[in-house]
Amino acid sequence: MTWDEFWASVFPAYLGAVGSIAASAVAVIALIRDLRTRRGLREVAQSASDTVELPRNQATLAPRMSGPGSEPLELVARGSRTVVRNLLPAPIEIVDLRVPSGGKTLKFTTTLPVSVQPGEGFGFVVQDLLGGPAIAALLVEWKSADGQAHLTTFFI
Repeated sequence: MTWDEFWASVFPAYLGAVGSIAASAVAVIALIRDLRTRRGLREVAQSASDTVELPRNQATLAPRMSGPGSEPLELVARGSRTVVRNLLPAPIEIVDLRVPSGGKTLKFTTTLPVSVQPGEGFGFVVQDLLGGPAIAALLVEWKSADGQAHLTTFFI
């Protein structure tokens, strides 16, 4: 086989094989992302009609405030770093953070419960699990300064 024959017949065959392997890898990645998105959208739709129960030793939940700018907590996410900020004028105590459907793990630098002063936040890391939903509900259970239990839902 001459050099010209190699470049004319063998090299294009190898190039085609590498291209088909790369296309297969992209197709598998797209399939995994599609499955994750479908699970996430299913969770968002389900959470619109679900109720979450607090442990029996907790007080009754306070009614949710309404109107613009009345949200007590804010979720700020940059990459995997996530912060729950206290927007109230009084300190709060974050009792629990959880993702009930799974698919994401939360890593904390301190143990819960933790006190959060006004304007400050509590930071943690959110890690996706392979095959888990792309969108998941994050439940933040917290107590206001008067000791009343609250539950806030965010989608991460």
